[in-house]
Amino acid sequence: MSQFDLSTVKKVRNGSSNDLESVNAHLADGWVLVSTADGRDESGYPLSVYTLGWTKDEEPKPVYEY
Repeated sequence: MSQFDLSTVKKVRNGSSNDLESVNAHLADGWVLVSTADGRDESGYPLSVYTLGWTKDEEPKPVYEY
């Protein structure tokens, strides 16, 4: 993973392994991967959460467009 200055992050969103298509679309649009966390959901199934950061000056697309 490439490194960047966290102070440049202007917006933060979370995505999960339940919706990898949305996570990948965010990354394709220029969001950066800030961190990941693994665990299990309430039913015991494996789950990963991805924290994404927006570092650009323009506003990102709204969540509902992903």
